[in-house]
Amino acid sequence: MKPQPTGTRLLVIPEKPKEETESGLLIPKQALEKPQRGIVAFAGPGTPDEPIEILVGMTVVYGVNSGRSITEDGHEYVIVKQSDVLYYLKDE
Repeated sequence: MKPQPTGTRLLVIPEKPKEETESGLLIPKQALEKPQRGIVAFAGPGTPDEPIEILVGMTVVYGVNSGRSITEDGHEYVIVKQSDVLYYLKDE
């Protein structure tokens, strides 16, 4: 089964945090920053008041305290509301 978010929610595959500095030093897991960027894997249907503008496959940047992490079928996702997305990158 594939997950289907409701309303204006998005399931985002979070970008992996960098585990090494540019100079080659390893960063301990406790000090790693929470990801704030990822690729939309699934999008809800939207609502009559707020249609979905962000499509599957787009890269999004969301607030540091936005969303909730879940694991579904062995894959890690972050559920975020479309309104929590600060901006997205789209191909031209």
